[in-house]
Amino acid sequence: NQSIMSLAADPPICALPAGGGASTHQLINSSEKKIAFKVKTSNNEHYRIKPVFGFVEAGGCSAIDITRMSGAPKEDKLVIQYVDAAPDAKDASAPFKTNSPAQITLPM
Repeated sequence: NQSIMSLAADPPICALPAGGGASTHQLINSSEKKIAFKVKTSNNEHYRIKPVFGFVEAGGCSAIDITRMSGAPKEDKLVIQYVDAAPDAKDASAPFKTNSPAQITLPM
């Protein structure tokens, strides 16, 4: 059972110029459980995300870096999927194989 909106992104929008740029966002876990996250974008050609998979500890936060390569402007979005993870989990991609993720979307 996924707690609704237990993950938030700060800032909640990623506005990078079509000419290129970079932005850092904090993923904030307001739940009492460790969360595994997976970041996807609608435009893999122009965006690089680090890390793609990761963890956010209960009540903690974790940074993701978003880099926009130069390219034609268009409506893109960043989707951050997340699932509860075991406290001792080491592989952030593993929980996605057995659980249906919740997600938040950042307009770009």
